[in-house]
Order: sequence, then C-alpha cells, then structure tokens
Amino acid sequence: SIIEVHLTFVPTDTAHISATINQGEIYEFGGNTYSQAGEYTHRTMSSMGCDSITILTLEVVTGVDNSFIIPMVVAPNPIRGGEVTYLVKDWTDEEKTGMTVEVLNSVGQRLMMFKPNSYPISIDGIHTAGVYHIRVISGTGDVYIGKLIVK
Repeated sequence: SIIEVHLTFVPTDTAHISATINQGEIYEFGGNTYSQAGEYTHRTMSSMGCDSITILTLEVVTGVDNSFIIPMVVAPNPIRGGEVTYLVKDWTDEEKTGMTVEVLNSVGQRLMMFKPNSYPISIDGIHTAGVYHIRVISGTGDVYIGKLIVK
C-alpha cells in the first residue's frame, strides 16, 4: 500500500523590537524583567502549533559624563493624537550640534529618535493615547527630559 502525505511548511514569524531604559530601571518582556543591555528572545506557540519569535534588543543608558537631567517645556501639553507639540528652549549653537531627540513610551520603549533640523523642535506622529517621555541629549552632553500626555 502507498501512503501519501502532504506537508505544509509554515515559517516561524519573527519580530524585532528595540527598547531603551535608564540604568537602574527594569524592562518587562515575555513575562520576565530585564535590567541589563542585550538581546533577549521570547517564543510563543499558538493553539494550532504555529510559533512566533520576538527578539528584543535592550539598550541601557548610563548617562553622559558631567551631565545632569534638566526639565524641559513641552507645549502644548496635553495634545490629542496626531497633533503637534514643541520642545521650547533657547538652544545654543553648541547644544544644537549633534543633538538627539528620543520619544519613549511609558515602559521605556523608544518609539522615535531623530536629529532636529529646525527650532523650536516639533514632535508629531503620535496617535495613541498615553504618557510619553521625551529625552533630548544636547551636543554639550546635557540631558533634558519632558513628559507629553496624548489624549
């Protein structure tokens, strides 16, 4: 007798995410908590036997030498999803050179990172309600922190 078997290969779904936390903070992922920089893998299996893999690349920011955290004005604040807000400060030319802006969600996942090219710095493209943290690292190494509420 001949037995014929038809197999269907379903490839594993793999997703990559990256997150940034400050030294001393923890990050929850796949039912575990992490505080060290590295790459972490979480595998899930559906009831039908399909599996998926999520790979987290976690970055831990230890700060910049001789820097401190300075509050920053974020206005308007709060905003509705999709509206624009601005980071208000008179930035010096030295601060503008090499400046980086990061937007993090409430659990520290970096949603966007960019180098501004106009001032005041505008932030848009956030459509989901929540609390967001905005971190600016100036060209002089100073770290500015602001909080944004999106309704």
